[in-house]
Amino acid sequence: ITRMRELGIHVINGEIVFGTSLLNHQEILNKDEQFDFYALNGEKQQLALQKGQLAYTFCKVPVIYTESGNNQITILFKNGETKVIPNNVIDKETSALIFNRGGEVERIELAIKMNN
Repeated sequence: ITRMRELGIHVINGEIVFGTSLLNHQEILNKDEQFDFYALNGEKQQLALQKGQLAYTFCKVPVIYTESGNNQITILFKNGETKVIPNNVIDKETSALIFNRGGEVERIELAIKMNN
């Protein structure tokens, strides 16, 4: 639970909320790397990460932070659709899909404004 707070993820009233005030900026990649994780089906998968990114999983869904000039969430769904959220809160309906681990949500991409 403490680590999730450090990474900036909170659940408030059934919504996933991102806040990065406790994020250690030294964890942001300073070079391109591979992120290894286990998908919902238990298979090991990889994502290519670039300099300026950080990744982890939440409810088996990869969350990728990218340094940016603004804050924005992009939800990528398994069916190819995307949802762009112009703030740091994922609505209850989409949050429930993530909590339920049904596989509908493929990835969460979070553009974050970093105050180093």
